[in-house]
Parts: sequence; C-alpha cells; structure tokens
Amino acid sequence: MTPRQIHQRFPSLTNIVYAMVFSPDGRLLASVGMDHMVRIWNVASGHQVHRLAVHQNTYAMAYSRDGEMIATTGPDGTVHLWELATGKRVQILRAPRFYEGMKVSGVRGISTAGNTQSTGRCGRLNDTGNFLVW
Repeated sequence: MTPRQIHQRFPSLTNIVYAMVFSPDGRLLASVGMDHMVRIWNVASGHQVHRLAVHQNTYAMAYSRDGEMIATTGPDGTVHLWELATGKRVQILRAPRFYEGMKVSGVRGISTAGNTQSTGRCGRLNDTGNFLVW
C-alpha cells in the first residue's frame, strides 16, 4: 500500500472549520468556520474565489445540484440560500428546529436530516418555504 499524497493545501484557511462540502462538479470546495464566513475555494489552484458573511454559527452546508446556490444552517433554525454568482443571500427559510446536516434533493430543494434530539426525523425545506417533517 502506498502512502496517500496531499493534492492541495489551502493556506488561507486558518480558523476552526465546522463544515466543508464539494460542489457537484468537484471543482469548488466550500468551507465554513468559527469566523462566520463561507469561503469558496478553487480545488485545482487552492485559491479562494468567493467569500460570504453568514449568519451566526453555521454548522452545515449544501450545494444545489446545479452548483449555483449554497444553503447554510445553524442553531437558529433557519436555512439561508445564497446565490454564488452574486454572493447575495436570496432567501431565508425557517425550520421548526435546528438540523445538523443537509443534503441536496432535486435541482433547488434542500433536504435536512439528523436533528439535535436524535429522533431520526427527516424534513424537507424547499424554495417556497414549505417544511415537511416525517
């Protein structure tokens, strides 16, 4: 077995990181940490290409399937949708509770699962602001 090699370093990433997620095409990496900033990195070059100032502590993120948006969530029970082309927050969706993880479902919808009470419930929060829990 050969040792694994480091393919890329991100020298500007100096704060504690809470979450990282790759874009659907694998060319970008989003990180969020203690400084309340989502940083978008070019994986090939290691350079930061976008920076978004996000709401309080953000513990989870997900890219939309088309890679044009990022959703962020934290303990305040909101999901913030960000348009990457402009760096602008385009919508805030309210969830009934804090969810620790997110996953993309459909082209724009964001699915959430794994709440802090570990009840095993799943929910779906879509662009229209509807939240369904089962």
